[in-house]
Amino acid sequence: LAHVAREDHREASVVADTVVKLAQQVEDKLSESAALQFLSGLHVKRGMLSEALKVARQINALSYSLHERAVALETVFEVHMQQGDIIKARSTAEELLALSEEERCKKREGLTRLMISSTFQAEGDYPESIAVAREAQAIFNDIGAVKEEAVAL
Repeated sequence: LAHVAREDHREASVVADTVVKLAQQVEDKLSESAALQFLSGLHVKRGMLSEALKVARQINALSYSLHERAVALETVFEVHMQQGDIIKARSTAEELLALSEEERCKKREGLTRLMISSTFQAEGDYPESIAVAREAQAIFNDIGAVKEEAVAL
């Protein structure tokens, strides 16, 4: 974390990669997943999108909880958006939406609808972007998530 505070993302990535390898050696899946999540975020910050995508797929394959899988899919989504591949980004968000609905996680469902809305906005389809954002806003209103509802507006 000290490397991140100094904005030395390269060195932070080296340390995170070492932590991943150590967690794998001792078969600590929870620590491995956490270190991979951290590493994927560092790769995105460094613009190493293919590496971020590879790490996110590792997280998704090894994760059991909705939160861990969501973090992995959000990273994949972010990589596709930065690469300008809106179709793949939307497909990833739709996968996360299905997972959120299956797990009955309304807050995650609303956040994912905002991700989908952003893909329509990126394509210039503002009416669809607004419609999907309104769906997210309604979900946030129903669950009392005021901060998220404000973002959706």
